[in-house]
Amino acid sequence: MSTDQSSPETNRLPVVTIVIPCYNSEQFVDKSIQSAVDQDYPFINICVVDDGSSDKSWRKIHDKFFKSMTHDKRIYRHPDIEDNIEIKAGVTENQKQLLALRLKKNTGPSTARNIVIDYCWEMSDAYSLLDADDEYYPNKVSMCVRKWLEDPQRIGVVCTDYDTENTATGVVVSEYKEPYSQERLREECIVFSGSLISKLALEETKEDNNYFDPNLHGPASEDYRGSCEDYDMWMRISEKFLLIHVPEILSRYRVTGNNSSLLAHSQESTQTDAIHRMYIKMDKRRKINAS
Repeated sequence: MSTDQSSPETNRLPVVTIVIPCYNSEQFVDKSIQSAVDQDYPFINICVVDDGSSDKSWRKIHDKFFKSMTHDKRIYRHPDIEDNIEIKAGVTENQKQLLALRLKKNTGPSTARNIVIDYCWEMSDAYSLLDADDEYYPNKVSMCVRKWLEDPQRIGVVCTDYDTENTATGVVVSEYKEPYSQERLREECIVFSGSLISKLALEETKEDNNYFDPNLHGPASEDYRGSCEDYDMWMRISEKFLLIHVPEILSRYRVTGNNSSLLAHSQESTQTDAIHRMYIKMDKRRKINAS
C-alpha cells in the first residue's frame, strides 16, 4: 500500500474496521478472526460480535485470542439493546486492535452489525464486512482501500471476487462476479456481501437510525424474515455513490449448511417477500427524491 494515498479528511491512511458478526460459529470463527489479523494493511480494527451464541463461540474467541493477550474489559450500552454489552479489547502482536462484543440475546446479523458500526464510529473511516465462517486473503483490505481512495467522495462500496468452499466435500470453486452496473443490481444482488463500505456512504444512507435494516434479517428465535439486508444496503448506497468491482479473488466464502443464502433458497416465498419489501422502500425513496 503506497503511503501517498490518504483518507478523505486527513493526510493519514484510513482506518478500516472489519466487522464480524458471529452466531453459533465456533467451528470457524477463530479462522475468520485470524484472517483479519493477518491482513497486510496496517490500519485495522477487528470487531467481532458474538450475537447471543448458544455454542462455544465466545469461549473459542477468548481462548484463541484474549487468553494470552493483555486486554481490557468494558461495558457498552446501545440504545437498541436492553442488556449491557460485554466487551474485551486488546492489541494483537502485529498491532491491530481486536475488540470482542458479547450480546446476551441473539439479535440477527443486521442489528449485530449496526451495533459494531456505532461502537467503532469515531475510530473508523470505512468498514469491511466479514462473516464468522468466511475468511479474507491477506491483501483483501489493502486492495479495497487502494481502489476506494481513487475517488473516496464518490465511491461508497468496493466489492471483490471470492472462492466458495463446500465444507462437506472440501471442493473450492472460484466465483467471478460480473462488472458492476446499477441496472443489473436492480435485477439481482451482484455485489458480494463481504465488501468494504465507506463511512460517508453509511452516514448518507442511514435510515431510521439503522445502517442495515433489521426487518430484513432478524434474530434466529423469530420466524424467518428473509436474507436481503446486504442487498438493501447496496441498493441504497447505489442511489448516491459508486459501487466498484475489483476483479480479483480476495476472500473465501464457506457453504456450511447454515448460511443465510441457503436458508433463503429453502424458504423461497419468505425471501421473495423480503425482496419485495426492499423494492417498496426503494420506490418510496424515489418518490421522496422526485418531490
